[in-house]
Amino acid sequence: MSLYSVVRSDETRIASDLSNLETSGVVVGALDGEVGTLTAQARFPKAKYVFLPQMSDMGAVLQDVVSKKADITFVSPQVFVNYDTNNPGKLKVLSREYPLATFPGGFMVKAGDRELADFISHSQAFLNSVGVLDRILDKYDPGRQLILRPAKLYRIENER
Repeated sequence: MSLYSVVRSDETRIASDLSNLETSGVVVGALDGEVGTLTAQARFPKAKYVFLPQMSDMGAVLQDVVSKKADITFVSPQVFVNYDTNNPGKLKVLSREYPLATFPGGFMVKAGDRELADFISHSQAFLNSVGVLDRILDKYDPGRQLILRPAKLYRIENER
């Protein structure tokens, strides 16, 4: 999973790498206690935040950006696409090159069940190495714009 910076379509004050977030005078829209909020606060403790209660919908935070109560927020690609589908052109992902954070996918197994955990991990690596994982993810992100793909474990150089 990744978290991207989302701003109004006409926003130009914030650097794509977020290097000026704390000094640009912008307001970060956030859900109290949500992972994107906690991550942003850890990276940008001096930024100004406007919070909605934790029980609020992320769509309300995005609407705060549209209505200029906030200037930027951080959401998963799926949340952005869902909002943008219903409200095209109002918001944009600031930069796909600089996500706020990335989190590896994982599966929960019974405590101590190392064999099952290893089996799942090795299976994911195999599916990634043979391209199956890319084909699965392409169903949900055919343009490969939003869902970050795991790095390949190796690359075969062209023979000369």
